[in-house]
This record gives sequence, C-alpha cells and structure tokens, in this order.
Amino acid sequence: MSFAPLEIVTDTDLQNLGRCVWNWRLCGNCDGKSTCKAPVCPWMHKDRVQSALSRYERLCSCYVPFSAARQGLENHQDLLDIMNQIKNNPDESKEHLMKQHFADVNSVPVSDQEKAYNLGLSVLLSLNCGVPNDCTDNLEDSADAIPWLTGQSVKAFIDEAFGTKAMVDVESVLTSDFTAKRLTSKAGLRFQATDDLRSHLKLDLRTRRVYVYDSTTVLEEMLVATKQSSQDSTLPRALVLEVLYTIYKVLFPPGRESEVFASYLTNKRGFEKNFLRYKMRSFGRYDDPEIDYSYFGERLRELQNELKDPSPRNWFERLFEGGTKSAERNMLMATTIGVFIAVTIGLFGLVLAGFQAWVGYQQWKHPVKDS
Repeated sequence: MSFAPLEIVTDTDLQNLGRCVWNWRLCGNCDGKSTCKAPVCPWMHKDRVQSALSRYERLCSCYVPFSAARQGLENHQDLLDIMNQIKNNPDESKEHLMKQHFADVNSVPVSDQEKAYNLGLSVLLSLNCGVPNDCTDNLEDSADAIPWLTGQSVKAFIDEAFGTKAMVDVESVLTSDFTAKRLTSKAGLRFQATDDLRSHLKLDLRTRRVYVYDSTTVLEEMLVATKQSSQDSTLPRALVLEVLYTIYKVLFPPGRESEVFASYLTNKRGFEKNFLRYKMRSFGRYDDPEIDYSYFGERLRELQNELKDPSPRNWFERLFEGGTKSAERNMLMATTIGVFIAVTIGLFGLVLAGFQAWVGYQQWKHPVKDS
C-alpha cells in the first residue's frame, strides 16, 4: 500500500464526494466518467463546485499516515465512510465515533485515527479543523486551525467555530452604503478570496486584507441539499444563508458598481468566475429564518468601524495613532507637517541670513579698492 494512499483521486472518488457532501443523485450513465451529457445530472455541472473538488484533492494528496502498515485511511472510500458517519451522527462525540469506526482495527494509532477524522470534518465543513501540519501549505493563509476535541460532538464543534454573537442593527448594515467598493476606496482595504468558511469577513489589519469566501456555488449546492430537509447538511442552513447575505446584500448589493468590482476581483484577484451568479430565490424555503447576522455580525461591525475610522496604513500614520480617531489623527498629521514645513523654512531663512552676513563681513574685511 502507498504511504500516501489518497494522493490519486479518480472521477469515481469525486462523484462519491458529491453524493456524501451535497446528496448528489447521478443519472447512472456517467459513473466513473469525466463528463456527463444529461442536463439534470449534477456531474454535468461539476464545474460549479470545482473549488471544493480541488480543495479535496489538495488535502487528500498531503495525507500521510504515521505508519504505512497501520494507516487509518487506505483509500478514499475509507474517508467517505468517516464523513458519512460524521454527517449522520452530529450529536456523537469524536471519541465515540472513532471507537465505533475503528472497533475492528485496534492496530491503528489513535493519533492517526484523529488525523483521519480531522481531515473528514475539514472537507465537510469547508474549514480547517485541526488538519495535520503536512497539509498546512495546502490551505489558505487565512485558515487558522480550530481543533476538534475528542470529547466534542460535531454540533458542539460548529457552535464553537461559528458561535453566534451579539446581533447587529440589520437596518444600519443594509442602509449605510457599506459596500466592498467603499471599503477599498475609502478605507484602503484589499479583498482576498478564501476557501475556508471560518475565515469569511476576517480582517487582517497588518496586511489590510479582508477575506471573503468566494465559493458561492458550493454554498448553493448546500442549500439545494437542504431544500427538503435541514438534516441533509452538516452546516446549519441559517449559517449558509448568512454568508450569502453578507456577500449579496451587504458587500455586493445589486447594481453596476458591484458587477464591475466583482469582475475586477475575478480577473485580477483570483476570485471564482461564478462569484456573483447566485440567485437567492431559487433555493429558498418558506421556513427559512430571518437573517440577523448573528454569525458574522461582529466582523461586519469591525468592517463598519474601519470604514468610519480607518486604522493607520503606514509607519508615519502609526506615529499619531495613540488611540485617536482618524479625523483627529489626520489633524495631528496636518499640524505636524505644517510645523515641520515652518521649521524647515525658518532654518532655511536662518542659513540664508547667515550666508548674507558672512558675505557682508567678507566685503567689509576685504573691501574692493577703486583702480
């Protein structure tokens, strides 16, 4: 057996991934094939979720068990079995799931069992939940790992990873002209695509980057999977809807400006080409909860504050930080620059006056005699 057993990913593996994560029902004529011509078959439209498929391939390619003779995952079906078990038992602890799955395989080290389950949950939730160090280079720069504890259930893990915070004033968010374009032009922020859902709307003041989860078609597939029952997805439907609302109703509201800026992001900043092609009404349910931004409200508020009072952008502005607001900081900067200019002019005048005095002294000491 290969020491990197998941390095090779076949079309069959990816089709089974779709069945597991998004409840795909394939037509039956494309099993194991790279393409499909049936319009109603999800495999024909696999390009819509290509980012998730590519992420799966990247993570699997770097899975290396601690022992080639006693590895927790021997093939992709082993991983998919674990993912289905996780999905169907959201209230069971990780420890219980591992004991149940590896009951007949006592020789697999517990550390490798955890490695396999961390990988499975990372794929299911589109985030980094403690994948091994050898996978770090294959994740986004913004993807901070959050460990899945052995005594923790999937539901408890999701609550910790995305725990709801204090709700924001929805009306102020939707009516404050708080858009991605303004955050770029006024606050000097740059937008960076991420495939880690937990990094959505994360603000990095050091690099002045805002991370946005750009795989909107993957979220759409999650909504399709939960159109009939919310139990068909590991992630809460309300969470998926809120991510889409922060993109399409807050940062990129309908309009020409959003379309132009989104086109720039897809062409120059690596965002997915289908980033703004989502249609909210197509996959809604009559009982969908009202979006109150309880998952990402704190990050929205942080971005709002950055728009109202931008943080220092360079070392010179940081000299005047000291807890002051941007307007006060700008006034201090203007005053300091004015004082610096005045002092410079004064010094220049002093030097010029000294030079004139020296010239006068030389003329007095060495008068020019008339011939």
